[in-house]
Amino acid sequence: MEKSFFEYYCNVTENIVFAQLDAEIKEQKVITLKECAKTLRQQMLLLRKELKNEEEKNVLVKNQAVIFKRYKEHLIKKIIRNSIQKELKNRGKLKK
Repeated sequence: MEKSFFEYYCNVTENIVFAQLDAEIKEQKVITLKECAKTLRQQMLLLRKELKNEEEKNVLVKNQAVIFKRYKEHLIKKIIRNSIQKELKNRGKLKK
């Protein structure tokens, strides 16, 4: 089954938000999950303003928690991956 334009739009927006939050974390602008949630909420509100269809707005609001949960999982995986890479580098197993 093909994705609707709305689903595609949400996925693209989610990826943009993830990239933006990752960049802000890297620059030390956002350093807590609470701040990430606030930034994500702001992005979702901006997206909601762009949508015309009331049903799509409601779906977006309901999915906000799901998107944030996915972002937390993404962030945790990234932190774990970075920790493993640092540990391997410290042990001399990984060369950059």
